[in-house]
Amino acid sequence: MFCALHLCAAEVPKAPVPKSPHLPVVYSEVDAWLERGVTNAQQDQNLLRLLYTLSELSGKSAYRQAADEELKLFVAHAAPATHEFSRPWLLWDRCFELAPEASKRFAVGLLRREPPAAQAGFYIRAWAVAYAHTKDEQFLKGIETALDRSPAASLSFAIDCDGAAHRVPEPLTSRLRLLAARQDEGFAPPQKLTAQLGMMCVARYDNTGKPAYRELVLRAADTDLHAMFAEGEDTSAAAFGQAISLQVAAWRHSANPEYFERARKIADLAVEKFLGTNPAARGAGMDTLALALVELHLQILHITAVRCPQNTIDR
Repeated sequence: MFCALHLCAAEVPKAPVPKSPHLPVVYSEVDAWLERGVTNAQQDQNLLRLLYTLSELSGKSAYRQAADEELKLFVAHAAPATHEFSRPWLLWDRCFELAPEASKRFAVGLLRREPPAAQAGFYIRAWAVAYAHTKDEQFLKGIETALDRSPAASLSFAIDCDGAAHRVPEPLTSRLRLLAARQDEGFAPPQKLTAQLGMMCVARYDNTGKPAYRELVLRAADTDLHAMFAEGEDTSAAAFGQAISLQVAAWRHSANPEYFERARKIADLAVEKFLGTNPAARGAGMDTLALALVELHLQILHITAVRCPQNTIDR
């Protein structure tokens, strides 16, 4: 699919870069992305989310415009009958704002498929947003049917049920929240907590305020850095991004400065490992890393007027 971001690349001016150890490389990376073009909206979803944040941060509307064009292309050309979700799609609201008819057509197409068990929450979330924008009750029926199939229990499913519950009417709201609560009750954390799982616990703690999730967040963040990135462990750009966001979340929920310093150390390692090298060799997950670096930048400079999206979609 030809990408509108490639067309917009020449129109994106260089944004003024505030003093920060990490933001300059993010702007450089994003500009390089725009020149190459996004070839997979799912894979680069965090880039699209990040472009809206950078537009606010820099005051440059071209970043937002580039993301908007890509979203319009995505819903216009993606085929719901064959589309594969690698992550929950958290840009449905913007899609409906930009291209309501194409977005509804996509959501209706998803109704004709039985969601894979591990992705039931992704579909439920899509239909909840579709209902919120259209008030078409076929989307509520789609959610009910998906729930009746007893989808696979998981923390990811709990996150999506909670997110969907805010967009639908009763009694479906209560049913979704009850299912999310049951997932919480049945969740047995493994002895070894990865940064990815830690970020899912961040999402559930932010949604529920349950102390058990806060403790799991801190436990995951306490993993020794050498163990976190040892041989045989996930050392992808996404893993580094999740680790940075996890440390920032642990600092936010504990006020322990050690977590914040650890986030900065991981960020420095990530910049050295992934940025300024051959772009073709970086692989997937650079969007997650870039989002984490901007999140850290906002915390370093105590910027609260611009909000960074939660780095929790890699699940």
